[in-house]
Amino acid sequence: MTGMLQRIEWRQTTPEWDELLLDPAGTQPFPMESGFEAEVAGVARGSLRYVVKTWSKHARPDAGVQYRLLEWMKGLGMSVPTPVAWGQSEGEGEGRDWPVLVTVHGGEAIVKADAETVAASARLMAGFHRASAAADMPDFIPRPELENHAYFYAGIRDEPELHDLLRVLVESAGVCNECVIHMDLHLANIVVREGRYMALDWTNGQLGDRRIDYARTLVYYSTFFADPWRASAFRSAYLSEYPMTEKEESLFEAIVLVGLLLQERRGQPLSLRARRLVRRNEALREAGLGTAPRSSKRRKIDEVPGTAKVQAQASKIGGMNLTAAFGDFPWLGGSSVELAKIEPFHAEALHALINRDRRQSLNAVRNIVGHLERDYYKRKSVSWGIVAPDEPEALAGWMTVHFDKKTRTALLAAVLPDRPEEREAAAAWMALTGGAVRALGAYLFHHVHVEEIRAELPLAKEGAIGLLSDCGFRMIETVRRESVWQNGVKEPADMAVLAWRNPGE
Repeated sequence: MTGMLQRIEWRQTTPEWDELLLDPAGTQPFPMESGFEAEVAGVARGSLRYVVKTWSKHARPDAGVQYRLLEWMKGLGMSVPTPVAWGQSEGEGEGRDWPVLVTVHGGEAIVKADAETVAASARLMAGFHRASAAADMPDFIPRPELENHAYFYAGIRDEPELHDLLRVLVESAGVCNECVIHMDLHLANIVVREGRYMALDWTNGQLGDRRIDYARTLVYYSTFFADPWRASAFRSAYLSEYPMTEKEESLFEAIVLVGLLLQERRGQPLSLRARRLVRRNEALREAGLGTAPRSSKRRKIDEVPGTAKVQAQASKIGGMNLTAAFGDFPWLGGSSVELAKIEPFHAEALHALINRDRRQSLNAVRNIVGHLERDYYKRKSVSWGIVAPDEPEALAGWMTVHFDKKTRTALLAAVLPDRPEEREAAAAWMALTGGAVRALGAYLFHHVHVEEIRAELPLAKEGAIGLLSDCGFRMIETVRRESVWQNGVKEPADMAVLAWRNPGE
């Protein structure tokens, strides 16, 4: 380690670092994890610990600018590492062109990505934006235009479609330079010591639009973690500090996604979750690059297929086809009813639906939405919302299916609206919810090849039991359950067990 430090041409140092260089006796290396662009080494001397970062790979950032940026931010009281030295390292056969930055070791890596930690990262980001926006901005802080950004949009001018799209999005969003942004602030670049969080890796620190900083981290959490609740926790915490309209969010998410689409054209395929963000982004859909999820993955709703057809299908498969359920989310579309993925914007409608029996807070229901998506990614269950095609946000019901591979049985849990008393309303209710149940049966029998669908409902739910019976279910027994949600509490209840056999079996 001492030899490595001696090969560096130091351009700026603090007295404490000069003292260490003059008398390196007693210094000890300690291991640190390197990143994609730089090698990271730890140097300890007594109780003092330092981080030496050397960009010995492809990136060649200006370490002097980073030093001055950290020094300025530290002076404003921001939670960033204290800089102690920077210079150029002598590379093997490449000259003295490896930037080096030394900072005080700021804390330990985050090992538990819980909701509070994710929310803390949002508050940390908001604090940087607020403090820097209120200060006089030094001239040395980089101010690159997005299309000139060598890291995120390198080579975009060679892709005219994406280049033009980025320029349109930047103009529509009203991108401005208002504060210092990190451009890569997520849990891997945050450390913690005694409950205090600190942001590392200011390689891309620059003057820019705080909404881009927010959107980059939100996209990161949405694509890196399978569980969507982390992205939701970050979003809620940041927007509580800096509210944003849905249109703003869509535009700035699109700006970030253009960078991912550019990387894809350079040979880095998008992940399934990133592809899903592209499909759903309203701004990209308007530009023709995204596809509305209900139309892209929609399977036409048919009646339950005939006996001969189902028998032929089942004989080919010889078991359940769970790829049909867990390959891509199975959107089921029709002219009068759709079975759609339950999204965060359904939370209020789901809250009203659940609260007929359970007294849940709106935040608890938002967590339920996240759990439904998590269970789908883990291939545990599939959950659909019942919606009318012309009212996609008005959730009329909720159905969840678990699969028993051994018996080829689908276990249905349904939260259906009560049957209205008025005849006309009851007919509309039957058309919507009955159509949804029949559509689910057609899909499970015809595409997943289940032998039977089973459901349990409280005997008191006469309307829902009658609806399932009208669709093809038959009551096979009644059982006593000791803990069932009814009227806001869990209590014993008699349950009807219903089964719907595959008509082709």
